Amino acid sequence: IASSDAVMWRDICINNPDQIIKHIEGYQESLSSIAHLIKNNQPEELEKLFSDAKSARDNWLKN
Repeated sequence: IASSDAVMWRDICINNPDQIIKHIEGYQESLSSIAHLIKNNQPEELEKLFSDAKSARDNWLKN
């Protein structure tokens, strides 16, 4: 996005505010969950989270 046209991304955000905000808030929740696991020294939960994410991505790429 940073290397793309600023006007284009401005227009995308202005014309799709509900979807953009929904995805930003979801991303913030995910980052907060990861931060919580790190702060509370929960290595098993972090490993599971990353393992599940890898599996989801691998399955997505297969399809």
